[in-house]
Amino acid sequence: MSIVSRRLAIVCAAFVAIILPRVGVNAWQHSPDFAREVFLYRFPTAASGEGPNAALLPDRAGNLYGITSNGGSANLGTVFKLTRVGAGYAQTVLYSFGVSANDGTNPVGGLIADGLGGLYGVTTRGGDSGNGTVFKLTPKGAGYTESILYSFGPCGNSGDACVPAAGVVADNTGSLYGTTLDGGSSGEGAIYKLTRNGAGYSESIVWSFNIYADEGYNPSSNLFERGGAFYGTTGSGGNVGCMGCGGGAVFELAP
Repeated sequence: MSIVSRRLAIVCAAFVAIILPRVGVNAWQHSPDFAREVFLYRFPTAASGEGPNAALLPDRAGNLYGITSNGGSANLGTVFKLTRVGAGYAQTVLYSFGVSANDGTNPVGGLIADGLGGLYGVTTRGGDSGNGTVFKLTPKGAGYTESILYSFGPCGNSGDACVPAAGVVADNTGSLYGTTLDGGSSGEGAIYKLTRNGAGYSESIVWSFNIYADEGYNPSSNLFERGGAFYGTTGSGGNVGCMGCGGGAVFELAP
């Protein structure tokens, strides 16, 4: 784990809310004129997953991939696939979390995919220290196998990031970036980078949030990249001149 120097700028220190329809335990769609709602799938049992809490990832065939924070064979979350069947969808649980020692648990933040069908995501708990993981599901035969790309370390001001609450994004070299609620040099959250290192990944801290710096802290949103800079939000802080005050901030992280 290493520190990478970057520059953080607060774009807007304000509470930002976008109101969306509540998903609950259903996958749904709207007709083009938004005049009616069509339910694609209702999670019927705990084994099928409970608590879908992130955006769906579509493939070119129209299939949908997602996560649930609970449910599955260990009731610690799943990755699922909805496959087109006639006018509807059928669900398959691709992976149930928590079925092996030091596995990640309670996935959050959605999935991304690579060109070979691999799926990447994060869990907010589990792993070697219990503070979350970054995982990959690799297609194998008719199913998937899971590998842990990184287990986050102890929380507090240990220097490592911990407790991710959002998914990862990838750059064109295959490096992965994400945010954590806790950890970093000040213990108030971090932006991390996972860089390919042989067959695995090594972690570096791109930015540590600081309650004393009027910059916002406890980031919990997915990042997006534009022109080499990353943009995201923090759930707390951002009120200049008032340590720890404020309803959050929108930030830009530039090289």
